[in-house]
Amino acid sequence: MAGICGIIQKKSKVEEGRLNAAFERMLSRLPANSNQSSDRLVQDSFWIGKSFPITHGNEPGIIHNPELSVYGVIEGLVYVNDSAKTLVQGENREVEFSSQNQYIPYLYAKYSIDFVKHLTGWFNIFLFDQKQGLAILVNDRIGFLPMFIYDSGEEFIFASKIESILASGLMASIGFDAVSCAEQFLFNYQLSNHSLIKNINTLSAATVHQLKPDGENKTIYWSPRELIVEKPLPRKEGFEIINQALEVAISKAFANHQGDVAITLTGGWDGRLVLSYALGKFSERTHTFSYGTTNSPDIVIPQTIAQSEGFRYKPFLLDQTYIGNYFPDSASSTIILSNGVRGYRRAPYLYVMPKLLGISNLILSGNFGDEMLKFAALKPSEVQSEALINYIQSDFKERPHFPHQLFQDQFLTNTNSFDLIDEWNCRLQGLEDEMSCYNNRSKKYNHLKLTRIANRFFGYEVNSYNDYTNSFSPFLDFDFITAFSKTIYCGIYHPFNENRIKDKELIAMLYASLVKKNHKTLAKYNTDRGYSMDDVTNPFGKILAYTKKRFSKGALEKESGFSEHTSKLFDQLHQSAYPDSFEKYLQYPYDKVENGVNKNLMSRVQSLEFWIGYITNQYLK
Repeated sequence: MAGICGIIQKKSKVEEGRLNAAFERMLSRLPANSNQSSDRLVQDSFWIGKSFPITHGNEPGIIHNPELSVYGVIEGLVYVNDSAKTLVQGENREVEFSSQNQYIPYLYAKYSIDFVKHLTGWFNIFLFDQKQGLAILVNDRIGFLPMFIYDSGEEFIFASKIESILASGLMASIGFDAVSCAEQFLFNYQLSNHSLIKNINTLSAATVHQLKPDGENKTIYWSPRELIVEKPLPRKEGFEIINQALEVAISKAFANHQGDVAITLTGGWDGRLVLSYALGKFSERTHTFSYGTTNSPDIVIPQTIAQSEGFRYKPFLLDQTYIGNYFPDSASSTIILSNGVRGYRRAPYLYVMPKLLGISNLILSGNFGDEMLKFAALKPSEVQSEALINYIQSDFKERPHFPHQLFQDQFLTNTNSFDLIDEWNCRLQGLEDEMSCYNNRSKKYNHLKLTRIANRFFGYEVNSYNDYTNSFSPFLDFDFITAFSKTIYCGIYHPFNENRIKDKELIAMLYASLVKKNHKTLAKYNTDRGYSMDDVTNPFGKILAYTKKRFSKGALEKESGFSEHTSKLFDQLHQSAYPDSFEKYLQYPYDKVENGVNKNLMSRVQSLEFWIGYITNQYLK
């Protein structure tokens, strides 16, 4: 699970020993903890490897198919559709297929580079066709897991973690990309395919990158445009399609995994919707969990539901023991492993994930549920910043201004921001050109969330803790996305961000009706908003929901005090590490804020500086 890496020799024959050493350094930097194993293959002019947890002895390693002369390596979760499986099995009756990954060489032999169209899941796949001397790097349709690329002209290098490339020693120089830093400041992540390191890029979503002896070729094999239908299914038919698609997606996770599955259950709606399906067919294999302070809604609500319904639940308390003994390490690791994208407030993930190994090595989450299902009103958050929302609201006609002030007193002090404006505008122009095929903001936002938000936020999250566990969300399943996009419930077919009551009621009723159809009693318990799903299905309950949703959630969150404790602790850590710059960073978001800058910028500035300081100490000194 930890990741994959590789070197493909393109032109001049570099000394083999040098590339061997570079590859071993790359492979050693993939895992984030010592409890990892690795597999490697060196053949012809390529070096490929994979790192995965020792506890997962059956983790698929290198693809090695001498009969077809196809070799490779896979990262992530791969699901082969049933029709393709049946076809491959029928044509290869002598082969005993024991894993999804085993089908890949046969699908490639049959469909060439179109093999990827017969897969779903979240993956990066490298294949080498020895007969043609062809190397192929592909990812899934939304490019969920990051794949970093560096091309020196002589070698093509790829890795799941950016540090793996930095550690190779094959880069002519290492420097920070100031425009990428500006993107991260304003949007929370990069909207372009540039990384925070100059000359290291990320693989675009739905990409097939071919490297041949006589050159290379890169194609995009899918676009969110393909999801749009002329006449979406109305409520009744749409509901049935969505219900079936969620059932299939959740069954896919259980069917392709042995043992129990850990489901995130908080005070929100998405986890409860997922749980309603799991308790139907897979109750004996379902184990729920959440984390939070003792009296927070994310502990109290799931604990109440589990006790009443009789299913297994494990709370992970973020108490003073966690704050004092575990928070510093988990906060630092969260920032480092996400390239500064995920701030210290997301630290509990890396505290909880190792502890989950005793329960399951697969998490079934509600990730991307809000983004996929809800569309009535967008609010600035870690997922989508105020600057990004304003950019979309303007129909991509009013570009965010380059944040000059970020470079006047900040850590990139040797950078003249005025020299970077052309590059800033060039990147935004590229995004605007990409959006030009759509005729309204709703379709443009749908494209953005499936090609940027899903991978740049949620993908980086999963990549930061995949040394411990895989993560599956039915809301990110391509078959579900396709089915949902055919219905009137999809935001594509409604005005963008108009905050209409009827739009909110449409989706609230969808959530409630799906839960009640699959496990009715789950709808009666309050959510973290102070009302239940049952409430949104009747007139009196709607009045209750309307009055409480403005006040209850904020009050419940305030009671936990967790963010306040961790913020203060990280401030202390940051002040200790950067005493000269701490005060100006602490005051920056309030004293120098520009219109459209993310309101949570303080943690962003601190987290990104922390990451840059770490990279500087590791690779530039």
